[in-house]
This record gives sequence, structure tokens and C-alpha cells, in this order.
Amino acid sequence: RLTGSTRGKARMDAGVLARRTTTANYTATAVVDRGGLRGDAVGGLGSYRSEFEGIGLSVGRERLTIWQRDRGKLKILARGKAPTSRVVHVRMRARGNTFRFQVSSEGMVWRTVGRTFRGPIYESARVALTAGGVRRGSAVFRSVSLSEN
Repeated sequence: RLTGSTRGKARMDAGVLARRTTTANYTATAVVDRGGLRGDAVGGLGSYRSEFEGIGLSVGRERLTIWQRDRGKLKILARGKAPTSRVVHVRMRARGNTFRFQVSSEGMVWRTVGRTFRGPIYESARVALTAGGVRRGSAVFRSVSLSEN
């Protein structure tokens, strides 16, 4: 369980648990248990260069949101309908500063969300589990993996 803690306005990435990558080419996958989401809380994956620059995919009870933080300002890049399953598999593929996001109900058949996006991260990225959406929002993750290539 990852909990976000913000003062004032809620953020998509108020709680972040990150790991530095050794390459700019990687695939991160996480399984979000939507049964643990309350209200407008979200959980997902992100890639960060700093707390002011990042890009990610958040899963809510009904929606998927691809977001970007550039110089601290949040921009919504795409939205979509979340799978109806209790658990949602989310995948982020990075090739340099190019990102592709996908979701799946069971982790076998993947659906692309949005298009391929350019993010502010070029090297020395930190891949992160994220939680937020509402003040003190929390997300439950069943698993996470990172493949660097």
C-alpha cells in the first residue's frame, strides 16, 4: 500500500516510491488492486527526472489518465476507460524520452492507452509506483517488475 500526502490540491503523484534505472530503455509493469481505491484515489506508474518533471499512467476506479509534470505543472495528456476487472495491469515502456502506456485485465492481452508520448526524461530516470488523486489517497499494488534493456 502506497499513500500520498499532500497539502492543498490533490496530485496524481502525491505518493511516490521510486528506483533509479541504469538505462533509458526499460519496461515497468505493476498490478493495481482497484478494490483498495477509495473515492477519486488513483495508483499507477511514473518516470521522473525530478519532482518537477515526470510522466505516468494512473488508474482510478473507472478512468485511466496519462499525465505529465513539466516544471511542476500538471498536464493531462490522455484519458480512457479503465478495465472493469478488480486488478488492472499497467505497463510503461520507455525508449529514451519516448513513452508508451498499456493496460490489461489479466496481464496477457494489452491495450495501448493514448499514443506514444515524449516526456521530459532523457537519462537517469527514476521509475516509480505512484498514488494520489485525492488528499491522502492510497493505492494497493499486488506486484511490480522492471526490465531494463
